Amino acid sequence: LVILDMPGTHSMNNRYRSGDAEALAFKAGNHMLVAPKDIASSIKKIKKLLGREPALYQRLDSAVKKILLAKYRAGLFARDSVNINTVKTNLNSAGAAMLNWNLHEQSITAVRNEGVLPVVNLDNKTFTCVSPDEASTTFDAYLKKYININRVVVGAKSNTATLLKQLSGSDVIIARINAAVEGNIKETMLNVLLQLQAQGRMVIVCDFGSNDMVVHAENFNAYVYAYTDNAYVQTLVPQVVFGALSATGRLPFSASATVQQGSGRTVQHIARLGYALPEAVMMNENTLHEVD
Repeated sequence: LVILDMPGTHSMNNRYRSGDAEALAFKAGNHMLVAPKDIASSIKKIKKLLGREPALYQRLDSAVKKILLAKYRAGLFARDSVNINTVKTNLNSAGAAMLNWNLHEQSITAVRNEGVLPVVNLDNKTFTCVSPDEASTTFDAYLKKYININRVVVGAKSNTATLLKQLSGSDVIIARINAAVEGNIKETMLNVLLQLQAQGRMVIVCDFGSNDMVVHAENFNAYVYAYTDNAYVQTLVPQVVFGALSATGRLPFSASATVQQGSGRTVQHIARLGYALPEAVMMNENTLHEVD
């Protein structure tokens, strides 16, 4: 099953009228569209699309059959009572958290890596994180577990010349970007990073779901794509950058003529100290809380 998180396609949604993005997503081959912004408009636009292209009815039938088969295999055809007193605990079990962690870890994609990742030698280097906001994130916290790192914030009024001057003393520039970053800030960041790359500096772009930024991945020597911007990936991506974890993901879509579906380089870990959930090393989180 191909499942598309519609809120995660923020940049695409902003370019189309209500329902159009969902219709295009269906036409592209997605079987399930999660949380569309306007369900009624989405249904209306998909029906219009089917009217214009009757051949797509076969794809619709196939998608419905696949969804029903998945439900059957999951045992959802059988009626079962739910204990409302344990729903929250069951949904947020240690096993569910571990599954979530593993899925995010395996999805991380090094779209580009020209001998940059992992960063092995951390001595005698100045590191700077280029960020689109002032907020201190989980990503920042986990970068600091490996290195002392400076921070440069790109704001709405930032200009390229000033930013280049601020970054002039940095050996390694790690940029954080996501789908929520405003267009003008994103454009400024891109211009600065491309100039630094042209100067031969080590630039590592960590993209947490910016679909309109990943089209430029081929211009960088190191580009890591994490698809979303939650605490899991903000914990995992720094570990990929510094070699505590491997990256084996492949891009499931084509972003541009040069960044194609299936793009991705395998980044091997170097057995550097890493961080994970207690269950990953056969420990119990609740027991650890009692020890505290």
